[in-house]
Amino acid sequence: MKTILVLAAALVLVGCSHPTGTLETIHRAAELIHEDPDSAFSILQNIDPDSIHDDVTRANYALYYSQALDRSQTMVKSDSLIRIAVEYFDKNGEGSEKALAYYQLGQVRLNADSLQSAMNAFLIAESYADLAGDNYLLGVISTRKGRIHIQQHDLDKAMEMFDRSLNYMMLYGDSVRIMHAYDNLAHGYSLKKDFEQAMKYYNIAKNMAIRLDNTEGILNYSWSIASIY
Repeated sequence: MKTILVLAAALVLVGCSHPTGTLETIHRAAELIHEDPDSAFSILQNIDPDSIHDDVTRANYALYYSQALDRSQTMVKSDSLIRIAVEYFDKNGEGSEKALAYYQLGQVRLNADSLQSAMNAFLIAESYADLAGDNYLLGVISTRKGRIHIQQHDLDKAMEMFDRSLNYMMLYGDSVRIMHAYDNLAHGYSLKKDFEQAMKYYNIAKNMAIRLDNTEGILNYSWSIASIY
């Protein structure tokens, strides 16, 4: 993964105009982030932040560019960009925008190994995602919280979070994300040395990967199963 220090100083400007075209482009990219993150990232990279002169567009750019960086596996460790979105949406945003902004703040702080600060941001994001009924984001937040608990050597809490993530992803109804949730459970049981349960969930994930024709998943879960024997 690439490591990048995002320089957001160019966005910290006070503006008065509302560049509707730029905002529409940002929202178009946002619609692509889950299914085609590379295209979303490319669209946002072509926006010159120096051309943004109003708070609404600046905050949206900061939010969705942060999300695109995350989805493209770019490890951002500075919160200078995402804080622009957090500070704006915390006062002016809808619940879903607040949830995403605090989630991305948590992710950046997790990248920087600031575990408690990341957890605090995820908890705020979780409260807003719950109000917004965003099962996908609730599932992702639960996964991140589970990984923090693993780093804190609290496997029971980690398993609770991974189980919660699976439930949210089932409600969301995306097979790939359900498959990943089973993988997280399997990994957690493996860490607990409950290899019978680990095998059970790796096999569920592998069978889902076969049905989805997901070659990467098939190979990864086959390797994980083989490593248990």
